[in-house]
Amino acid sequence: MQDRETWDDRYGLINHPYLHFGTVFAGAAFAAGVDSGASVILATAAITITLPPAVENKGKAFWIKNTIVGVITINPSVGDLIDGAITQSLPDQYDVMLVVSDGTTNWWVLSFSNL
Repeated sequence: MQDRETWDDRYGLINHPYLHFGTVFAGAAFAAGVDSGASVILATAAITITLPPAVENKGKAFWIKNTIVGVITINPSVGDLIDGAITQSLPDQYDVMLVVSDGTTNWWVLSFSNL
């Protein structure tokens, strides 16, 4: 795959009514929903991932996975929170977090696991 090409792009799922995950490998500071429309973010370096404004993304979900030995930091946009906190992290390799926006100023953690 080419840089920033998502699985959806390659396999023609962009306009699929039910399947739109898109996967991106992030190796530098990454703005989710801005740098890529992908819903699955695989962090390949100790980076900070910034979520887009919750109010503009009601129902949007992001799966974020730490693929390395190092800490991945997840920040909401200014004024937003993630489960009531101003930051979350994936401290261990293989940690995975699913966050979803409620359309106000909140991103909610629906799942967190260490696979």
